[in-house]
Amino acid sequence: MPATQLVKSEDLRSFSSAVLKKMGVPREDQEIVTAALLDAELRGLETHGIVRLTMYVPLIRKGMINPRPQIKMITE
Repeated sequence: MPATQLVKSEDLRSFSSAVLKKMGVPREDQEIVTAALLDAELRGLETHGIVRLTMYVPLIRKGMINPRPQIKMITE
């Protein structure tokens, strides 16, 4: 079994942002998504951490996730 290799959180942040940028996600949304993924990762919830990018990328490519949604609040 290979040894666990630690990665700096800033390296993960940079990686996640770069992937999301490549997929056309706006900068502000890159930061929000990356923060959520890193938070999960750092809390030990690896299933909801950076590994999610491996699901997001194909879904964006297939058009199943819109990387630039126009979300509007209609009512509170």
